[in-house]
Amino acid sequence: MHRHILRRIDCDSPNLTLSSEAAIGYWFLARVERFKTVLFDFSDVPTIGQAFADEIFRVFAASHPKIELVPTRANSEVKGMIDRARSAGSASSSQP
Repeated sequence: MHRHILRRIDCDSPNLTLSSEAAIGYWFLARVERFKTVLFDFSDVPTIGQAFADEIFRVFAASHPKIELVPTRANSEVKGMIDRARSAGSASSSQP
């Protein structure tokens, strides 16, 4: 099985907009289509933005259903953002 480990992006700017968060999420996913499992190591990451979580755990996940996205070492705030993005993806995929 191919695995790809993604590490933290050092992006602590308080001036990030939703579009720049989404762009970072998109950039973060460059070339991961060739892997079956992607590990996201969130150690020392205090928070992630809604747009970043949405780009990875809803948009990318929906368009790449065969790729397993595995967040690791995430604190409760990061887990909450990931869960919200995944829930939004589940809700939109269950609608007719």
